[in-house]
Amino acid sequence: MTANYHRTIPDPSAYCVRLAGLLVLISLQMSCSASNSASSPITCNAVQRDFEITVQAEGEIEAQKSHLLSAPRIVGGPKPKVSYLPPEGTFVKKETVVVEFSSDKSRADHTDALRILEMAKSDARATEVEQARQRSLLESQIESADASAASARLQLARLQFVAAREREIRELEIAQSDITAEKTRKKLTLLEAVQKEESRQKMIEVKQAENKLNNAQLNLDKLVLRAPVDGYVLYETNWETEEKVRVGDDLYSGNPVVKIPDMSVLQVKLQLSETAVQKLSKDQPAEIIVSSSGNLRLPGHVLQVAKVAKPVSKGSEVKFVEVIVTIDSLAGSLVPGLSTSCWIRTDSVSQAVVIPLDAVFDKDSTHIVYLRRGAHFEPREIVLGAKDDNYSVVDSGLVGGEELALSQPGQSLLK
Repeated sequence: MTANYHRTIPDPSAYCVRLAGLLVLISLQMSCSASNSASSPITCNAVQRDFEITVQAEGEIEAQKSHLLSAPRIVGGPKPKVSYLPPEGTFVKKETVVVEFSSDKSRADHTDALRILEMAKSDARATEVEQARQRSLLESQIESADASAASARLQLARLQFVAAREREIRELEIAQSDITAEKTRKKLTLLEAVQKEESRQKMIEVKQAENKLNNAQLNLDKLVLRAPVDGYVLYETNWETEEKVRVGDDLYSGNPVVKIPDMSVLQVKLQLSETAVQKLSKDQPAEIIVSSSGNLRLPGHVLQVAKVAKPVSKGSEVKFVEVIVTIDSLAGSLVPGLSTSCWIRTDSVSQAVVIPLDAVFDKDSTHIVYLRRGAHFEPREIVLGAKDDNYSVVDSGLVGGEELALSQPGQSLLK
């Protein structure tokens, strides 16, 4: 059996079509490449203006000083319970009640001290009345004895011609009355001394009762905390729950309950990188922008730059440096907790030639810019001065107004 083999010969016309398509594709690619290499870069102008170097950071307004109101110490009793708090953020005037506590022991101690004081005063009054009665009785006895002696003397004067025996009796009566009066006087003097000591003891008891009542009243007064200054009420943290204090909480003595910021001096606390703070120092001017208040702009200055960096969170290797900026001018709309943008001016140059850093190219340890010259660009070496993250001052090489390339021109565009 003989096998038949057939060989298929390609059509020459198909080769021609494919070859033509390939030539068109190559032509398009070469055209695009030439077009890209000849395209002109985007440009910008060197501008002459005042140049400021700033450090920017976000922060939050807070009071420079705040007044803490803490839970009172109730001796020998349970922890005081919070019974009243105004809503957080409430603005209060000085002496307004901002916290109240309930304490059954304190109120019972006050009631008991008031009862003891009334009893001590009543006892002192009763003693005073009894002393007056005793003195009056002795004084009456003295008056009676003196009257008897006086009467006997009068009778004796009338009986000067009676018998001697009669006169002797009258004289004895006079002597007896005088003795009785003298004894009674001595008894009265002794009684007065005893009563004085007794009165002193009663006054001591009244004073002690008054002191006890005063202490009980002080403990009651401790249950009411008043605002020491005008300001906004901010809740503190309950040590036990680690949440903000609320009505019904039993608090340990000394546990802060609320904080009232002193609104007379406000500041912004910032967290900056260790690199950024190298440009900062005390008293540098700053501008604080409060977006929630219609982009309110306020002047300020750097008050403090921390010397030691802190971790962003416990165990974190990322650290920040705390910077505090004081607000130099206050506005009625400012309250603690508002977010702000803070711009700190670290340096400034008057009437400098300023260009974007995107227009600067490094070449052999020098800085180069490309100036437009008609359809081409001319490289020029420049010396840079002060700069920030986006712009730089040109100390020499430009005078301002030059048009510069923002990307390196192709070789065909160079002059």
